[in-house]
Amino acid sequence: MPYLIDKDDIRRILEQRPSSARRLYVEKEKAYLASKFIELAKMKGVQFKLVPEAAIKAKIKSKGVHFFLEVEPCEYLEPEKFLELIRNRESPLIFAFDGIYDPQNFGNILRSAGSFKVDGIIVPKDRSCPVTERVIEISKGGYKHVKLVRVTNLPRYLETLKDLDVAVFGLDEDGETAIYDVDLTKSSCLVLGREDGLRSLTRKKCDKIIKIPTSRDFPSLNLASCFAIALYEAKRQRSLRSI
Repeated sequence: MPYLIDKDDIRRILEQRPSSARRLYVEKEKAYLASKFIELAKMKGVQFKLVPEAAIKAKIKSKGVHFFLEVEPCEYLEPEKFLELIRNRESPLIFAFDGIYDPQNFGNILRSAGSFKVDGIIVPKDRSCPVTERVIEISKGGYKHVKLVRVTNLPRYLETLKDLDVAVFGLDEDGETAIYDVDLTKSSCLVLGREDGLRSLTRKKCDKIIKIPTSRDFPSLNLASCFAIALYEAKRQRSLRSI
């Protein structure tokens, strides 16, 4: 993971783009030197950790460095700024995930999203693997073409999207309606569960639970496959609308 040691850079990320910050590491014996940054991290919901001097030196070779900020290798769009974009977008297509644990799945999702141009992908802050170098490698550059949004409370954020007249559809194999029987040409957010399904609270925030019809003998699809199929169906419907 990339690290920032310049104080101005650290302050800028914590103040303006806290979603791109992973953790602030501070030398335990010199914590007083970083007190303002620790308070800022607390205020912005960024984790911080007090570590021994040896842990700092193991990561940072420059002399005189007593704290550093670990940041994501790709930039997340702040949730409020994403909402501003959605307000001005005609019939946006958004996907949200109730958690992604598998880097292989995440990388493939970003690859498909980059190829088919979604308006944004929303992931929870605490139940999703980070965009690691492995995820970036698997995405084959797709991550560069995706607006990634990381939120603290996904169910609450879904409510905010609904206030903007975005229809929220949960995707689950137990859904009552087939995905091709739902109008995905309007402003839509499709919510996919973690590898073990949608959480009940997230499920309650969805306007409708839909499904990808599969064989009764073997109904299981992995997360990246579900995403690719759902994305293709939404794009298919939208291309027919434009004819």
